[in-house]
Amino acid sequence: IGELTAQHLHAEPFDKDGFRTALHHARTLTRTDDFLHELQGAGGIVPGAVQVMVDAGARAEDISVLLGPAVSGRNYEVPAEMADEVERALPGSRTTTGRG
Repeated sequence: IGELTAQHLHAEPFDKDGFRTALHHARTLTRTDDFLHELQGAGGIVPGAVQVMVDAGARAEDISVLLGPAVSGRNYEVPAEMADEVERALPGSRTTTGRG
C-alpha cells in the first residue's frame, strides 16, 4: 500500500505482523481488508489510525509509523483563506512562496 499526496505529510502506521493502513487526504482511514473508518480532519489522524488498529487486534507497542516527505511553504502555494486558517491555529507559520 502506498500513497502520494501534495497536501499532507504521508504517515502510514503498520505493525510487526504486517497489518497496514492507507491514509488518504488526512480524512479517511482504510484497512487492507476493506474496513473503512472516517476520521474528523487532519488533527488526530495517526492516533486515530493506531486506535483502529488496536481495536482490530494490533498491539500498540508493536506499531511503527512510516513518515514520508512533506511540502514546504516556500514551494507549495495554498489559497489565502487556507493560509489564514492555519496562521490562526499556528501563529507564525505563514510563509511566502519562492514566487512571492
